[in-house]
Amino acid sequence: MRPLIVLSAIYCLADATEPSLPRNVAQAVDGVHAYAAHSVRAGGEIGFHVSASHDYRFSLVRLGTHHLDSSGDEVLFEESGRAAPHPVHPGSCVVVPNAPELPVAFTISLWVRPFRVDGPRQALISQSRDDLPGGWGISIDDGKLVLTGWGVTLATGDKVVKRRAWQHVAASFTADEAVLWHGGREVARLPWSPEARRDHVLPLRLGASGQGERNGHFLDGDLAAVMMIAGTADEAVVRGLVESEGLALPENIAPFAHWTFSEESGDAVADATGNGHDGVIINRATWMIGGPSFDAAQVDRFDKDYHPAGDPRRGHGLRLSADDLYDCEWPVAHRVTIPAGAPSGFYCGRFHYEDDEGTTLEHNYTFVVKSPAARSEVAPILVLAATKTWRAYNWFPFSKNLPHGRHPWGQGNAANHNPGHTLPAHCLYRDHAAGQPTYQVGLNLPLPAADPYRTYRGQQLWGQWVASERLVHHWLDRHNYDYEVVTDFDLDADPGVLDGRRTLFITGHSEYWSDAAYQAVDAYLKGGGNVVVLSANTMFWRVDMERPGIMGCRKYPRGMLGSAWTRPGEIYHGPGRARGGLMRFSGRPAWKVVGLETAGWGRGMDFLPYTVTNAEHPFFHEPHAVGLENGDTFGFFGDGIGMVGHEYDVRPSILVAATPQMPPGYEDVADPPGMTVLAACLSDRKIIDYLANANLAADNPSGVISEILYWERPEGGRVFNIGSVSGPWGLHDDEHVCRLVRNVLHHFGHR
Repeated sequence: MRPLIVLSAIYCLADATEPSLPRNVAQAVDGVHAYAAHSVRAGGEIGFHVSASHDYRFSLVRLGTHHLDSSGDEVLFEESGRAAPHPVHPGSCVVVPNAPELPVAFTISLWVRPFRVDGPRQALISQSRDDLPGGWGISIDDGKLVLTGWGVTLATGDKVVKRRAWQHVAASFTADEAVLWHGGREVARLPWSPEARRDHVLPLRLGASGQGERNGHFLDGDLAAVMMIAGTADEAVVRGLVESEGLALPENIAPFAHWTFSEESGDAVADATGNGHDGVIINRATWMIGGPSFDAAQVDRFDKDYHPAGDPRRGHGLRLSADDLYDCEWPVAHRVTIPAGAPSGFYCGRFHYEDDEGTTLEHNYTFVVKSPAARSEVAPILVLAATKTWRAYNWFPFSKNLPHGRHPWGQGNAANHNPGHTLPAHCLYRDHAAGQPTYQVGLNLPLPAADPYRTYRGQQLWGQWVASERLVHHWLDRHNYDYEVVTDFDLDADPGVLDGRRTLFITGHSEYWSDAAYQAVDAYLKGGGNVVVLSANTMFWRVDMERPGIMGCRKYPRGMLGSAWTRPGEIYHGPGRARGGLMRFSGRPAWKVVGLETAGWGRGMDFLPYTVTNAEHPFFHEPHAVGLENGDTFGFFGDGIGMVGHEYDVRPSILVAATPQMPPGYEDVADPPGMTVLAACLSDRKIIDYLANANLAADNPSGVISEILYWERPEGGRVFNIGSVSGPWGLHDDEHVCRLVRNVLHHFGHR
C-alpha cells in the first residue's frame, strides 16, 4: 500500500473562532399541545410549554373522584391563552462547527448502514447548502451513491446501496478528477478542475446537509469510522480501509479529521486526531450499537459473561434518524404556583379551544403534585405513579386533539395532528419511521398517553394508565389513609423518598424500571419496609436515565413487542453498559423483589376472576371478615368483569414449569422461601415461558395465569402482590378485594 500524497494548497472553509450550531429544518405543529414537569411539590411552581395554533382557555385542575369523566374535577386556576404556534425540529446529525481546512486533494472514508435507501436524498457527510453553489458532500439518493462538489455530480449508475447492511464508502477529489468507491470497488470517476471550486464558510455535517441555514436531508442509518485524509486514494488504499472494518487505521493512513464514535454516551463527538474538529450531536442520536466489524445477532442473549468493553470486534457506531426528537424546546406559556395545601395526587393542565369548524377540542397534560417540602412528617404510604410506562406508550406525542370525553388510546386509533402525518411518532412500541428500533424516548414532549380519560384500544370502560392508577388514590381517600404520590422518575432521582415510609404502593402498569429504582425498593424491603403491588407486568423492562431528558430502553426479543430489527448485541446500554431488555435477564428479575413475574396478557376484555386457595390465612379474617371460602371466586369490576386481565403475573416456578429447557446460569430461578399464595386465577391459557421465547405460546402445566401472593422475604420486608394490571379496578369495585387489602394494611401497621 503506498502512502497518500499530501498536497500543500489549502482552502479554508471554516472560521473556528465563533463556532455555531445550525438548527434543524422546522416542522409545523397544528392544534394545541403542551408539556411540563412530571411532578411538582405543593407550594411549588410548574411551567407549561405550549404550542397553540388557536386561542385557547387554560385551566389547572385537580382530578376528581370520577375516574372516567371530569364531573368531580376541581379547577384551581384559569386564564386565557393566545395562539402562538411553535414548530419542532426533528432529525439527528453531527455538526462540526470548526470544520477542517481542505487540501486541493482529499479523500473521505466512512462506513454506513442505512435503514432506508429509496426515496429522498440522505446526506452521509457534507459541507454544503442547497441555496449556495459551492460546497461538497456524499449522499444516498434513491438507492444510488452520489458525490457532489463545486459543480461536479458523480453518481452510480445502479442502485448499489444496500439496506440494513454495513458498507464502506470512499470518495476523492484530486487535482484533476473525482472518484467514488463503494464496498472497496470503484463505481464512478469524472474529470474536474479545482479552479471551479468555490468555498463558503460552512459547518461540516455528518448525517445531514444544509437546507438553507438549517440541517436537513437527514440520514436514516448508522455511521462509523468517518475520516478525512489528505491526498488521493487508490484501490490498495481503499481495500485496506475496507479490511480494517473501522477498528484501526491501516498502515500509512494519517487522517486530518477522524470521528471514531468511541464515546458511546453524551452529545459530543471527538476528533480522534487531536486537531480540534470535534462535533456536537443534534437531537441526541443513539449510542451503543457496534460498528461494521460487529454482528449483534451472534451475541447470546443468555450469556451473562458478555460485556461490550471486552469485545475486541465490537467497534463503535452512531445511529441517526430523520425523526429523532426528544425535546420540543417550546417556551413556557403559563407558570402556576400549586397551592401549599393542595393534596398529593394527580393534576392536569387542561387546554380548550374551538377549531375552524367550531368544535370544542381538548388537550390534557397529567402530572403529580407531591406533598410540600415543609411537611413535618412524611406520609406513611407512598404511592408510585408509573410515569415511565406513560412515556413508553406515548405513540403520537402530537396526537390529534379531540372533544372532551373518553377516547381509546392505541396505535390504530391515534393520529398525528398535522396534515401530512409526518411528525415524529416513535415510542417503545413503534419503530422510527424508517425502521430503526426505538431505543430511547424524550421527556420534554406532550404526553397524550397520560390523558386522564384515555381508555385502552376500543374499550370505553377500562384503561391501563392514569385512569387505572386514579382508582387506588380514590380508594385510599375513601378509607382515610394518609398517602403521598410520587413518580418513578422521582424515585430514580432520589431513593430517599422511601425513607420513613411504612408501605410503598406500586400501582397501575408499572412495567419500566431502572437499576436505581429496583435497588432502592430492594434496599427499602431489606430495611423492614412493606410493599403492596396493585400492578402486573411489573419490573419487566430495564430502562436507564443516563442522559438528561431521555429514557433509554432496548426491547428484546421481538416476541415481547420488541422491534423486528433489534439484535441481542445491541441491548447493552446506560451506566456501566449493562445488558438491557427484560429485567429477568439483566440480573434484576422482578420475582426477587416483588415475588411474581409476567406470565402473559389477554386480548380484548376477556378478563377472569380469582379463586380463593388459602382461606385460612389471617388476611381473610383479621380484622375484617372478607367472607370467602376456598373455591370461591372474587375480584370483579364493572358488570361482572374479572380483575385478571390484560397482563398478569405468577411465581417463577410456574414459568419454569412451562419452559422446556433453562440455559446455564439460570439454575437459581425458583420460588424463594416465605411465599404464601392466597388466591389464583385458573385458566388453560398459554403463557410466555421464563425465557420469553414465545409470545403466549408455552403450555402451562399449572393451569394458573395469575396469583395473589403474600411474601415474607428472607432478606427482610413483606410483599403483598395482586398479580394483575387490573388490580386497581377490582380494589375500587369489589368489596372482597377491598376488605382483603384493608386487612393487609392493618397487618402492615396502618389503622
